[in-house]
Amino acid sequence: MFCSYEGRPLNRHTWGDWIEIYCKKMRTRIRPYDLRHVFALEFLRNGANAFAAQRALGHSTMEMTRRYVALVNDDLKTEHAKASPVDRLIKSTKAKRNTKI
Repeated sequence: MFCSYEGRPLNRHTWGDWIEIYCKKMRTRIRPYDLRHVFALEFLRNGANAFAAQRALGHSTMEMTRRYVALVNDDLKTEHAKASPVDRLIKSTKAKRNTKI
């Protein structure tokens, strides 16, 4: 998909060198792993299933992919706690009871 200036396929060292050059210009630090990690989380957050993530990330077993899925599930728990219609209804009912006293 991507190639070097010479037209050869990029390898992990080439990617690492490019990221290092751009990070120096931006005065920040991003590792190739950081990009991979963000990809995995966003891929799952946007609806991909764990098997597709495993394949896209090149994991030979589901163990590593399972770590990313766990992080995404934590996101779901947090969002559910913030936006649950049932929780909102219960809070609303409790608030009404407290104002009547």
